[in-house]
Amino acid sequence: ASLIGALWIELPLDAVAGVAAIYDRASLVAFPEAEQPGFAAALARLAPIGARMLLIGLEFDATEMKGPPFPAPRSRIEQLFSEAFDVALVDERDAMP
Repeated sequence: ASLIGALWIELPLDAVAGVAAIYDRASLVAFPEAEQPGFAAALARLAPIGARMLLIGLEFDATEMKGPPFPAPRSRIEQLFSEAFDVALVDERDAMP
């Protein structure tokens, strides 16, 4: 096993060559809408071909809450990631009663 100290966005491709899965619980939603495309592009560049990703997005009215977190609804996730990944909805829940 190896420990690499670096900003993830600057990792060399050989450092992530063996990655089989990515879990994004709150990274995408930490970025304002204008910065989300850059994050998505960097993640797609680093993800090895065939890597699977579980990404949690949030859908809410951005005028009701200043982020972070910022909205990342399903349509935005499809827009950002569909060129690099096969996007499929795994689950959807209403977190607000």
